[in-house]
Amino acid sequence: MQGDKPLALKMTVNLTPFGTMIFVPAYWSFDPKRDLKWRAITSLHRARGVMRQGEKLSQNRSQRRDEAERAKRLVEQAKARGLKGFARAYWVMGQLNWDPRTDISRLKRLLKTV
Repeated sequence: MQGDKPLALKMTVNLTPFGTMIFVPAYWSFDPKRDLKWRAITSLHRARGVMRQGEKLSQNRSQRRDEAERAKRLVEQAKARGLKGFARAYWVMGQLNWDPRTDISRLKRLLKTV
């Protein structure tokens, strides 16, 4: 209200700590593709993402780095033994005491961090 005069409602987009709240007035014929700039909304939403930090994150990073260095040494040992392909990957995962059903992609991701 502006004095005694009612003002028209407008569409609003509010970012909250838990998501995005979009208010559309009841009188509006809403077309989400035409009426919203989704790229702008999602860029704002991503900017508010909570970054992990603290002691627990530091411990996890150092453990992952140690495991990656150990995996790299084991890969070199497997190469020296003449293992190739799946045999090499499964031998390394066995030496790391991983579950035999573990996917090889986990080892590949780990080796990329070194």
